[in-house]
Amino acid sequence: MDHREVSGPAAVARKTVSVRMWRKAIAVLFTGFGALLLVFSLLGLNTYLGRYESKTVIGERFDAALAPKLKSVNELYGEALMRQGNWQNATSEEKMSAFYDVVVERFTYGSKAKYNLFSNWIMWVLGLFNSDAAYISDPDILLKYGFSIMCHQSSWVLATLAKKENLPFRHVELSGHVVMEAWWGDAWHLYDPSFEVIPLREGTILSGRDLEDKPYLVKLFYGNRGDCVEPLFATKYDNSFVTDGMFIWKAEVLSLIERVSNYAKWALPILMIIVGICLFLLGIKKGG
Repeated sequence: MDHREVSGPAAVARKTVSVRMWRKAIAVLFTGFGALLLVFSLLGLNTYLGRYESKTVIGERFDAALAPKLKSVNELYGEALMRQGNWQNATSEEKMSAFYDVVVERFTYGSKAKYNLFSNWIMWVLGLFNSDAAYISDPDILLKYGFSIMCHQSSWVLATLAKKENLPFRHVELSGHVVMEAWWGDAWHLYDPSFEVIPLREGTILSGRDLEDKPYLVKLFYGNRGDCVEPLFATKYDNSFVTDGMFIWKAEVLSLIERVSNYAKWALPILMIIVGICLFLLGIKKGG
């Protein structure tokens, strides 16, 4: 056998054909996959597929008329200002009361406020590896696509409103249940928008610390949920009172990732399609 034939013109031609075939395959893969992801995002934007499951809960203060009316944090904030009337002269307690009212009337309790393949395929993929990433953290997304959210989500929406008004706040995690507290008058004051509870006693809104060793107060404020909620406050050594630590850091970081991914879910497929087309045109230019 003449070994020169292995590296001769025929071998070069076969190698060239192989490179062209691979280039075409990659071009088709990039273009097709990018187009598919783009279709997912378009369906999520223009159909019910992009929404999360929301349900009306009997006994809650939910106002169905607010869901289509208030679709962003700014609109929710504006509704609170309008209701209060004299916002400039309102106390911190009056402002928090207005924020609390609009949140509990805008949302019901539900566990389905997650991203799916159509609403945000990037966050959906991340959620396959980290369940926290699947839950929607961005308040504007929660407001835009539904109205049934979990305790950590409703507390974060309420905290976001407090943050817009520069009211000091902190998250309180009670062995799995999350509430928030606002600071004024040299004390913390608890708000539980998920269970629709403000522990008001003798004109003062109590804090989570005030309830830890007082099961009778927890049962008083939480009514028929008292027996279930009381142990959450009682496990005081496991309770977290966080102003700027991991919980808020994680919520803010996840919100940032979500905001970036809501642009990237469009940009990445378009980029893939452009790369695929360029590879295909390059193949034609080189005689493929």
